[in-house]
Amino acid sequence: MTDHPERIHDELALILRHVPVRGGHLLDIGCGSGDMTRRLVSEAGAASALGLDIEAAVPHEAVPDERVAFRSGRAEALDLDDASRDGALMLKSLHHVPAEHMDAALTEVARVLKPGGVLYVSEPVARGPFDAIMRHFHDEAEVRAAAQAALRRVGALEVVADVIFLSPVGFRDFADFERRMMTLPTLTRPITPAMRAATEAAYRERAAADGSFAAEREFAVKVLRRP
Repeated sequence: MTDHPERIHDELALILRHVPVRGGHLLDIGCGSGDMTRRLVSEAGAASALGLDIEAAVPHEAVPDERVAFRSGRAEALDLDDASRDGALMLKSLHHVPAEHMDAALTEVARVLKPGGVLYVSEPVARGPFDAIMRHFHDEAEVRAAAQAALRRVGALEVVADVIFLSPVGFRDFADFERRMMTLPTLTRPITPAMRAATEAAYRERAAADGSFAAEREFAVKVLRRP
């Protein structure tokens, strides 16, 4: 693992160091908006990319590029053939898998990877000023720890790299933070007025004089390969 975390503005650059993207058939689990799924093909030269997410989050608009597809699905029950993918990504998504299904999800990914295929898992680290704000309405420390434990247990894949990186995050003001972070489809409970008030107080405590907030989020990447 790196001693001095690299600052990464675009995670695609890091993905390209570790995943056989060009010419590969890829799986993006927990694809969200699908932006990275599309970029794997349009910018990085993947032969195809399939984005999976829960029904509420998966993109449903028409995709003009037939090499890109989206569908609803769950990591612990992948409707894909054995050894059908050259690489798989889980970008900030493993901790959204129910803890009791994380082991099954990693086993499923191993099943659909070709021998030598790579799984790239990027997970936020639960510390720092950004997380100090988020935890007032969305505390993920426990599920992120569970995700790391599952990655340590997986036996069907071998670890080939551990990387820590920093990524900038910023908001113009609290309204911008609220719009972008407090309406996420992955929120697990309703935000009460008390939670909102505590979140706003934590934000303003860490904001600049003009109300803006800037920080660096820490991410842990684990790259695993199917033997």
